[in-house]
Amino acid sequence: MNTTPTQAQQFAAAYAADMAAAMLKTIKRVRQSATVIMLIAMVVSYTHQATFLDSIGTGVLGAWLIPGALDALTFLCVKVLGTAGMHPAAKSMAMRVLVFPVLASGFINVMGPGNWITKLVFVVAVLLIPAAELVATRIKPDFTAMDAMERDITPAAAPEADEELTAQRRASALKAAETRRERKAEREAKAEAQREARRARAAARKLEELAPTSPGHPAVILSASDKEALAHLMAA
Repeated sequence: MNTTPTQAQQFAAAYAADMAAAMLKTIKRVRQSATVIMLIAMVVSYTHQATFLDSIGTGVLGAWLIPGALDALTFLCVKVLGTAGMHPAAKSMAMRVLVFPVLASGFINVMGPGNWITKLVFVVAVLLIPAAELVATRIKPDFTAMDAMERDITPAAAPEADEELTAQRRASALKAAETRRERKAEREAKAEAQREARRARAAARKLEELAPTSPGHPAVILSASDKEALAHLMAA
């Protein structure tokens, strides 16, 4: 069976291997970039919110802890939404809860000092936190396309090789059927010989049980050769 891959298949195999390495590298870099973007957005939004809350008299502790709690809750909800295999109820709850920290952070940034362009920049910073993390958690290879490529680059068996294999299987099946018929015939012949031997022994025992009371009795008129044959049957 000739399974030597063609040049196109060899090229496709090498390309697929490079593609897999490139995808893994891209996934790693996207996650690293998402982490950097999320940290930058959290720092920008956090400092702006904390400064504004401190200026309106919430106290240093409240001013710096409230924005941190909102950012942490946003990160938690996004992680639940982006993790594969999570229960649908958990994802549904995370989606509903996510609205609260995003709106709260956006509201605090809008109420802070500065013109509307500045406020819009800080609102965008708040939205960058879930957006970056969701992109990082959703990126993954297309396994369906990879399976299709695997089938394309797998060397196909030649048609004549398939026909030869089919012929071999058919011949093996015929040989096995013939062997089964021969063994069945041997078993039937052996069983018939055993039945004949049992009938002969039963007849011999019946002759022995009958006393030779008359010259014409079968036990008397049996010749020596007949007796020898009868004894042979009994011994069998």
